[in-house]
Order: sequence, then C-alpha cells, then structure tokens
Amino acid sequence: MWLVLKAVAGTLALFNLYVSIRLLAYGGYTSFQKMAQLFVIWLLPLAGALLVHSLIVVPPRVETNHGFTADGGDNPPGVGLGH
Repeated sequence: MWLVLKAVAGTLALFNLYVSIRLLAYGGYTSFQKMAQLFVIWLLPLAGALLVHSLIVVPPRVETNHGFTADGGDNPPGVGLGH
C-alpha cells in the first residue's frame, strides 16, 4: 500500500514540476501571472497543474486580417501605405 501511495505522490510531484517548467518557459504571461499560477499549481497539486497546463497548451487566438493596412489614420479605411 505504501508503495502505491509513494508512486502516486511521486507522479503528482513530477507532473507539477513538468507543468511548472512549461509555465516558466511560456512567453504569454507576465512574471506576476507566472508566480500566481505557480502558487495554484503547488497549492492544488493535480487540479491546479491540470488547469494551468490546459491554459498554456491552447494556441492563442489569431487575429483576423481584414486586408486593411495600418497607416496612422490619415487615409480612408482599406487604403494604406501601399505595401
């Protein structure tokens, strides 16, 4: 029984460590956001790690390009710098 509990605890610790390393390498958050999420990972070992992992593996939304060129606001919409 102790062996099973040690294996479960070890697996949880490794998963938390894996998600923590992925979070620290992720460039989509500020340092404060990363520290807050690390706190969640280690405060709620499995649930926190699963939540943070799901947030960092989802690809960011791609902005739709409507064919307009940024021009500083001097030209009518859709008429840009002629790129």
